[in-house]
Amino acid sequence: MFNVKKNFSILGIMNGTSLDGVDYVLCSWNSKNRRLKVQDRASRKFPRKLQEQLNLCAKNKANTETLSLTHFQLGKMYENHIKQLIISKDWKVDYVAVHGQTVFHEGGKASLQIGEVSYISKNLGLPTIYDFRSGDIALGGQGAPLAGLFHEHLYSQLPRSGKISFHNLGGISNLTYIHDKEKQCFDTGPANMPMDMFLKKYSKGEILFDRNGTIASKGKVDSLMLEKMLTHKYFRKKPPKSTGREDFGEEFLKAHYKHLKKLGIYNALATLNWFVAFSIFEAYRKFLPDFPDKIYLYGGGARNKALVKNLKDLFMGNSEVHTVEEIGIGVSDMEAMAFAFLGVSFLENKKLSLPDHTGAKVKQVLGKLSI
Repeated sequence: MFNVKKNFSILGIMNGTSLDGVDYVLCSWNSKNRRLKVQDRASRKFPRKLQEQLNLCAKNKANTETLSLTHFQLGKMYENHIKQLIISKDWKVDYVAVHGQTVFHEGGKASLQIGEVSYISKNLGLPTIYDFRSGDIALGGQGAPLAGLFHEHLYSQLPRSGKISFHNLGGISNLTYIHDKEKQCFDTGPANMPMDMFLKKYSKGEILFDRNGTIASKGKVDSLMLEKMLTHKYFRKKPPKSTGREDFGEEFLKAHYKHLKKLGIYNALATLNWFVAFSIFEAYRKFLPDFPDKIYLYGGGARNKALVKNLKDLFMGNSEVHTVEEIGIGVSDMEAMAFAFLGVSFLENKKLSLPDHTGAKVKQVLGKLSI
C-alpha cells in the first residue's frame, strides 16, 4: 500500500440507475476534523451510442462482446471527462472513487458495476478505488444500499436532533434511518425509474422525465391502478433488502403499461407519482421502529415538486420533509459524496459498520484499488 496523505482531494464518480449520465463531485477530506466538503461538481451526459449499449446491458439484452466493449468504452469516457475537467476547471485531484454503472443487481447474490478504471489509474496516474459492492455480498450483505455508511458519518457531524432519515430518490428509492446507535438502511422500492420509463415509452423518446413533476401535478390518481401496482411482492419483503431494474424496470412497466396508457399521460404520471410516494410511506410505517423527526431528501426526485408534495402530505403529523440543501449539500451531490467517503475509508483502512446497513456478517473495508 502506498502512503496516503492526511488531507487530500478525492473525486467521487456516480452513475445512477436512470442511465442519463454521470456526476463528478470533487471533495476535500480533512483527517483532523474528519469532514468531507464539496469543492466543485460537474455532470456529463452519455454519448448516445454508449447510452444505447448501457441500456442493452442493463436490460440483460447484451452479449458478452457488447458487455465487454461497453465496460471499456465507459472507462475511456471517464478518462476523457476527468482530463477535460482537470484542464477546464483547474481541478487538483489526488484520488478517485468510482461507483460504475450497475448492469445487474440481486441483493445478497450478485451485483455488477462496469466501467474499466485502468483508464483513470494508468493513463491519468490517479489511484482509483472501485467495486465497493462485491465485498459486502461476499460477507453476506445485500450489496446495497451503501450510501448509509456516509449518512452515518454525516449524522455524527450534525447537531443532534433526534431521529433522522436520509432518503434517496434516484431511479430506486432507499432510506437510512438513524437514531443514536440505532440504524436501518434498505431500498423501499422504485422512485424515478417507472415514471421515467413510462414517459419515454409513451412519448416515443420525446419526453425523458417529468421536470419538476409538472405532468403529474395536472393529473388524478387512479385508485385501481395504484392498488394493482402496490401488490408487488417486494413491498412485503422485510429488510435488509435491496432492489433494482430487475424488479421495477422493463418487466414492471410491461405488466402495467397497457392500463397506464389508457389513463392518458397526466393521470398515468399522477398515479405513478403517488405510487412511489405511498410505497415510501408504507415502508416507513411497516419497517421502522418509529417515524423520524426529519426526512432529508436527495437525488433527482427531490426536484420533483409533485413527489415532494405527495410525501409531505403523507408524512404530515409524523415527520418533517426537507431536502439535504437545508444542511448545505446539493441534492445531486450526495451519492457521489457517499462513494468518495467509501474511497476515503478504503484509503484509511477503516472498517465500516456493514452489519447495521447491509446485513453483512462483520465490519470490513470495502473496495479495490487500481494504481
